[in-house]
Amino acid sequence: MALPNSFRDKDTSTKQRLNMCRLTSYCCEALVSALSSNSQHLRELELSDNDLLDSGVKLLSAGLANVHCKPEILRLSFCGVKEEGCASLASHMRELDLSFNCPGDSRERLLSVRLKNPYFKLNMDCGECRADKPGPKRYAER
Repeated sequence: MALPNSFRDKDTSTKQRLNMCRLTSYCCEALVSALSSNSQHLRELELSDNDLLDSGVKLLSAGLANVHCKPEILRLSFCGVKEEGCASLASHMRELDLSFNCPGDSRERLLSVRLKNPYFKLNMDCGECRADKPGPKRYAER
């Protein structure tokens, strides 16, 4: 997986946008490795419109729990995330975008986190659940 030069540079931005990069769950381990080698504090990570699925989000969440640059804002809309992936997400974030995924019963847990922390912003606008639809067809229906 080829990561942007900003992951390798010492003067990296606090915001990384990797939306619509055709990332899959297999890329998440390399992504976490790149994030852990980054000395800057990553404030925002945009991964929307990728096929990360539950397995990728679980790897990402576990990896982010072990690195020093935990993002405050994580955007995962249209990533094919279902209940299992949503359940693995850390609640230490300030903002989480899970719009157009299928969180299932994890929706209640995440909503309760939001109620306990009024500063936590959660976007779970699901509309019609489209997480099961693969790649380009899924995006064309927006």
